[in-house]
Amino acid sequence: MNIPSLEEVSPEYAAGIKKAEALNERIRQCQYDYRHLTDQKINGAHNNHEARVQAMLDDKPPVPVSHIDTLLEDVRAVHDAASDALHIQTGSNAALGREAGRKLCERLKPLHDSAMKEISNGLLAVHKGLVTLHRLRNGLLSAGAGFHGLFNVSMPDDLERPLDRSSSLGDYFRAARANGFIKSVPEELR
Repeated sequence: MNIPSLEEVSPEYAAGIKKAEALNERIRQCQYDYRHLTDQKINGAHNNHEARVQAMLDDKPPVPVSHIDTLLEDVRAVHDAASDALHIQTGSNAALGREAGRKLCERLKPLHDSAMKEISNGLLAVHKGLVTLHRLRNGLLSAGAGFHGLFNVSMPDDLERPLDRSSSLGDYFRAARANGFIKSVPEELR
């Protein structure tokens, strides 16, 4: 079964994810720049030949020592703004993801309901056989006849109790009835 991703269901959600990734990249770049500028400040800007060469290649003037503190403040401010924007975008993405999930569930509801009806009706048919086997076993036990080759296959726990209203099978049938998957709960489990 091919279920589409939330990004395929909602272009807005996909765009939000891309925006969050871009903000994360911006934050990483700010952290790199901050470390680089801090190293420059500690080692002295005049000793940073590589930074000067790169500035010349980028057609920018080399960074004088007196401006490093200002640049550090700017990088910190950009980092803080990007972090706040990421926080807001993450909240927005969560809401968009929930909405996309709701749309996807609405789209898949007919398939879900069809499968639930099929399972519920199949379990109703199985339940009739379980009741017959349960009564047969109890009758043989009451008669003291033993099983002599009967009941060699163990049933799962809840299937051994087809008359127990508190079993998970009973709970399942009541929930299936409440959701319209079956018309009525078996009489023994009402």
